[in-house]
Amino acid sequence: LKAKLDTTLLEAFQGNEQFANTVKESFESFINMRSNRPAELIAKFIDSKLRVNKGLAEEEMESMLESVLTLFRFIQGKDVFEAFYKKDLSKR
Repeated sequence: LKAKLDTTLLEAFQGNEQFANTVKESFESFINMRSNRPAELIAKFIDSKLRVNKGLAEEEMESMLESVLTLFRFIQGKDVFEAFYKKDLSKR
């Protein structure tokens, strides 16, 4: 979803800074509607991908982590992410 928004911003609005800020604020508001849930889901997603890393090439893993990092920048519950990630890490 974020990649589609970025593409639309560049193609339709020529990267207009004011519109870019509005899109960024809207996306941040959207992703944080469920308070701690996005942080939990991102932590679980990363954990699941790292557990089965054997099937992914290093380039694919790096690309996936970059996409997740983009989402991580928008969440407000970074401390919640850390707690879930530590819990999942201890199981690994």
